[in-house]
Amino acid sequence: MLGLAAAMAAVPLRGRAQIPANPDVIVIGAGMAGLSAAKSLRRAGYAVLVVEARDRLGGRAVTDTASFGQPYDLGAMWLHSADINPLIPIAEELGFAVTEDEGELLLYLAGKEATDAERSALASALERITQQLEETAKSGKDIAAAEVLGERDRWSAIAGAMIGPIEHGVETKNLSIVDWYAQVSSGIEILLRDGLGGLVAAYGRDASVVLGTAVRKIDWRGPRVALEVDGGALEARAVVVTVSTGVLAAGGLAFIPALPATKREAIAANPMGLVDKFAFKLPPELLKIPAGASLIAQGANGTVIDCLVRPFGYDYLMAFVGGDLAWELERQGEKAATEFVRRHLRDATGIDFAKHSTTGHATRWGADPWARGAFSASRPGSAHRRSAIAEPLGERVFFAGEATVADWPTQLPGAYLSGRSVAEKVIKVLKKPA
Repeated sequence: MLGLAAAMAAVPLRGRAQIPANPDVIVIGAGMAGLSAAKSLRRAGYAVLVVEARDRLGGRAVTDTASFGQPYDLGAMWLHSADINPLIPIAEELGFAVTEDEGELLLYLAGKEATDAERSALASALERITQQLEETAKSGKDIAAAEVLGERDRWSAIAGAMIGPIEHGVETKNLSIVDWYAQVSSGIEILLRDGLGGLVAAYGRDASVVLGTAVRKIDWRGPRVALEVDGGALEARAVVVTVSTGVLAAGGLAFIPALPATKREAIAANPMGLVDKFAFKLPPELLKIPAGASLIAQGANGTVIDCLVRPFGYDYLMAFVGGDLAWELERQGEKAATEFVRRHLRDATGIDFAKHSTTGHATRWGADPWARGAFSASRPGSAHRRSAIAEPLGERVFFAGEATVADWPTQLPGAYLSGRSVAEKVIKVLKKPA
């Protein structure tokens, strides 16, 4: 087996001085789960190395400042349930300004802004459907959200699109009610002016991370875990895997011996949902739209797209497309997808975005080989299987990430808390640093 120096040759390093020569634990993935696990283990005295396939920290949380010259979160963006969110103290400690999201809610229907009566009808539908979902979930019936929605009028259809594709990245027929209910939600939403991806990068800036290095194989047959990585091989007493269920299901990481059937089934039962963002620079003539407003746009064909307009006064609009439509637009390619979103916004709002906004950016989380989607979504009847994803292999290979937690799944706090939890498991098994 090649030594650490050979494996690290010609590889970008983060925290080079702290790269351990003989790590106790190797963490795969430098997203929030991996960084949280690594920090907890290092505080306990263990030598920890984080190996990341991308050339940056953050995983599915990344803030882009190049596209518009202003912070623009490509992935995770909101800190939900801010009154109990464990990342709020971290944001404040690191000097990130937190702002409650209290923007105006706008509704556009087939080319014009909705009336007060129409907005009230949608609000009533959302309240009714949410109550029905909660009552069903509390009864323990893990069925599809679509079964609760039942016959759809115009307002319940919009509400269903918001609850399913836009919020969870899947159609309501594929959304577990129990998993939906497990999402911690106090209603207090926070945005960070400098971006949530920026927060994760700042949180992990002192971590010992090898960037641009993909782990291809994990051999957990022996007393130490052997890894095949780009450029060589590594080994450690234990390994923490934080890659998405999309990557695991696609076989992007091989295991020897293979993953047990129960774990493979749990991964398949919690596949990746997809929400992509399409952002457009807004020229002065469109800046009359209230800053920080949320805009729900339904076209004549019934398709619903949600938007955030000029967050913090930044001069761009961000459109959210989820579920089956998002996967289809990725298949069509970025240019065709962007034009589709522009046309939809024009038809729904009456504002010609194709004419007035030429600068744009689109995410493609489904096509990203290190993500293969935005976040996990339990199939109906499968919410309980998240715990099986978290089960370790032979007390040597451990798993963390938002897909492994029963509460806060799909969210950044879930990744953070899973990292801390898995660190406790590793410490219990290893007893003490080598």
